[in-house]
Amino acid sequence: MVICAVSERAEVGVDVEFIKDDLSLNDYTNFLNEQDYNLLKASDDFVDTFYKIWTAKESVMKADGRGFNLDMKKIDLYDGYALINTEKRSWYFHWLNPIPRYQIAVCSNREVNVQLNYYDIQNQIGSTF
Repeated sequence: MVICAVSERAEVGVDVEFIKDDLSLNDYTNFLNEQDYNLLKASDDFVDTFYKIWTAKESVMKADGRGFNLDMKKIDLYDGYALINTEKRSWYFHWLNPIPRYQIAVCSNREVNVQLNYYDIQNQIGSTF
């Protein structure tokens, strides 16, 4: 899957992840903060919650422009927005699940409406993949 976020009015970032059920938190201890662990412990759906946290944080990192130079542990998630705990700038995000087994987060520095356009490239190009 390929995804692209475009905006004329805001800085945007997007992340898409394939959802794997064989998830081990031990692989992510360098990336999750205490708030994230508390969300995971309180969740009825551990895998879904993990991927929502991960995609939201990665979309913030991309919109911010620093990518993995920004410490993921410093991003705190709230209901529909995120803060980098050393800064006062808000990032707004939306989660999308247009295709089973994929989690998508789109993030921007302004509250914007998110529109998803889906194109099945494989069927348009033929069976070249």
